Amino acid sequence: MFIYKFMAGVVETFTGGAEEDTIIFDPHAHRVIEKPTSYLDTMIHLLKASIGAGILCMPDAVRRLGLINGVIAIPAIGFFATYCIQLLIIAQYKICQREKRGYMAYPKSMLFALQSGPPCLRWSAKLVYYFVDIVLVTWQLGICVIYFVFVAENLKQVCDHYNLFEASLRLHLCLILGPLILINLIKDLKMMTPMSTVSNIVTIFGLILVFFYLVEDDVSLPDDAYELKSLVDIPVFIGITLFALEAVGVNTQTQFRELHFLNGSTKNPAPNC
Repeated sequence: MFIYKFMAGVVETFTGGAEEDTIIFDPHAHRVIEKPTSYLDTMIHLLKASIGAGILCMPDAVRRLGLINGVIAIPAIGFFATYCIQLLIIAQYKICQREKRGYMAYPKSMLFALQSGPPCLRWSAKLVYYFVDIVLVTWQLGICVIYFVFVAENLKQVCDHYNLFEASLRLHLCLILGPLILINLIKDLKMMTPMSTVSNIVTIFGLILVFFYLVEDDVSLPDDAYELKSLVDIPVFIGITLFALEAVGVNTQTQFRELHFLNGSTKNPAPNC
């Protein structure tokens, strides 16, 4: 509930606090979702997408930038990324409202934005449409490949430690390929909720183990722990941080009784969609 009220406040700030009778079209009231998820399901998926196994890469990012610099830079990057996401959501809402559409994906949002934007940029609307689509697909494939290798390496370490069977990393990649393909064939987010829940529990348990070993063992910091290693590590640090925190490519469908808080309206609640 707090998140929806916060979003409503952000939208009202950027739109100038438009009144109820001035809203011609409400995209939330016209969204058609065949199998929507509940508020809890959506938050579980969002938590899984935003804070997944990528957060385990953050120590390496802080090591590259230095301890003090990393502690300062991580909240700054998180604030900037959150601001950009909020701006993108507000822009999508306004475009959907203007085009009278219940929902619009990122490429189509960019297409309509440029078609009605400055005259000098309208010629590139179709080109940018395909560019955004290609970037999203390439980015998601790259992230999924990283997680694919991450899972296989951890599985190999467990098998080697307990002497279950010795195999190369490529063989472990082949072993988990089948189950991952079957999981990716599931299109219903409602059915994915139990898997996301188990994944969140395992991730939290892993983070607890990491902090347990940090507290139990005597951790000594090297002399260069507070120093920036090299200028090349700055973009690497930004990339790792965005990889661990961002989930702009994740689309979650929701069915929540208080969905009308998204546009700041409390008089006529939008129907479940």
